[in-house]
Amino acid sequence: MENSIIIGCDIGNKLIKTASSITPAGLQKLTGTPVVAPADPQEYLLVNGEHYLVSNKRIAYERDKSGSQAHLYLAMIALAKELRNRNLSPNSEITLAVGLPPGHMADQEVVNHYREYFRQNGGLYRFQAGGVSYQVKVKDLIVCPQAYSVLFTLPQNILEYSSLRVVDIGGGTVDTIHIENGTPDPLMPSLDMGVIFLYGKIFIQLQNRFGRKISESQVDEILLGKQPFFSEEQKQVVRYAARSHMQEIFDGFRETGEDWRSSYVVFCGGGSALLKEPIQELAGKYTGAFQIVDDVCANAKGYEVFAHMALKARRK
Repeated sequence: MENSIIIGCDIGNKLIKTASSITPAGLQKLTGTPVVAPADPQEYLLVNGEHYLVSNKRIAYERDKSGSQAHLYLAMIALAKELRNRNLSPNSEITLAVGLPPGHMADQEVVNHYREYFRQNGGLYRFQAGGVSYQVKVKDLIVCPQAYSVLFTLPQNILEYSSLRVVDIGGGTVDTIHIENGTPDPLMPSLDMGVIFLYGKIFIQLQNRFGRKISESQVDEILLGKQPFFSEEQKQVVRYAARSHMQEIFDGFRETGEDWRSSYVVFCGGGSALLKEPIQELAGKYTGAFQIVDDVCANAKGYEVFAHMALKARRK
């Protein structure tokens, strides 16, 4: 085994991210090897004698991702990609850094359950990805707070604001954290208002108004300014639904007692990248000032910094 390295893995309901890779959170079980090889060979997984292929059909939303083996298998694929991208051996010993919503971090039972999920079989992952045999030993596992970990990727001048908020818009949830004079507020509200719920609204509206079906990836393309095969009127329905959803996010947090108008607000997560236009349109009214982090891998990168600091603190 090689010397231990730290790999952050942001396991979302829509995407699985490491510092240098993005994998759709969909997994299809096969009866054998795939008839057509995936564009990225690492997205074909052989584990425990079973064959799996990454799919654009997302796994159904789960609040508790440890309810099945699917997210563990997707994490294996993400680790294989990251080891390949770093030119590291498939037989590596690592510290794995994963995340939970900040509000869950205070519940030690939840943290321990999540840790046990990723340390099954003593933390030894044996699998094949893209025909390459892997034996990855998870020597240590650090559970990191989502949203908060993004702070470690921000410039120092942003961290100097006396009131700083991070709003992490993911697939399933929108997680927030408030840092006041360098100290996190123990109240860390989270709402089930991620982009997965936006997709559902759009599917219904396009079906009812136009008799059209649309995929999540096509919704993404429209929100990112690309031009799939939909009329301007249909695309306008998508954009209006996105704006309405972002308005509901602002309203939802205001109803919890949150007031972002006296804070510098950092929007991050894959949902923030998709909702960039409505955020830019609406945030001026609801925040003191704001910025949008375009890097959807920011949490995974922040996990690595957080894990490094946690390991360093242990050694003292």
